[in-house]
Amino acid sequence: MNSGAANGFLVTVTVENLGDAGAEIPLTLTAANKEIIVKRLLVPADGKTSIRITTQNQPQTVTVNDGSVPETDSKNGLSDAQYNWRPGPGRWSMAQCLGHIVVGAEAYFPTLEICIAEGRKKGLTGNGPFHYGWFGNWFVRSMDAPPTRRMKNPARITPPPEQPLEKGLQDFNAAHDRLLQLIAQANGVDLGRAKFRSPLLKLIKLSLGQGIAVLLAHARRHLWQANEVRKHPDFPNS
Repeated sequence: MNSGAANGFLVTVTVENLGDAGAEIPLTLTAANKEIIVKRLLVPADGKTSIRITTQNQPQTVTVNDGSVPETDSKNGLSDAQYNWRPGPGRWSMAQCLGHIVVGAEAYFPTLEICIAEGRKKGLTGNGPFHYGWFGNWFVRSMDAPPTRRMKNPARITPPPEQPLEKGLQDFNAAHDRLLQLIAQANGVDLGRAKFRSPLLKLIKLSLGQGIAVLLAHARRHLWQANEVRKHPDFPNS
């Protein structure tokens, strides 16, 4: 519900959770003049939570969980020791899988932001459907889960060797929220014609839409990898 206020608008959002586990979910509000507000909402099991958000401009849309990541029950019963456990020498822990998603996304964010701004400046706008080149589409598929081939990890996006679970989840959620903001900012830009060079592989040129898809596919790939770590027969009980 929207209501005019002296200094803007007040939006109240209520989310109901019908499941048997609490969930922390992203919420994105967009308003006129490209105003974007991202919040995270903790909703208890079989309960409701409401949040009030003030905007300076006329509210337009509210998105509750974009579906790119699953809703989870906070730490999901993991300890720091389990989170940092490695299946063997040279293999990554769950902490490193999530840390790699974060540093990889952070390497892309500034480039995507520039691509969005330059796309608008050049008048590369449209509402789709957009056309994407075959190579970029192949590159996106090569990043997705389950992996079909191993890839060499660029040194720039090597994850930290260990990390507390709480810090890892905070960083992951923050990166996801930043991506939501960029997706909202890209609304109206031609996702096929606005292009950029990969900040990690300079020979690769992608469209804006493919760049966003790469980040989502890359996240799915390493979330799958983290889940495989947890399913390992030697995974510790605590």
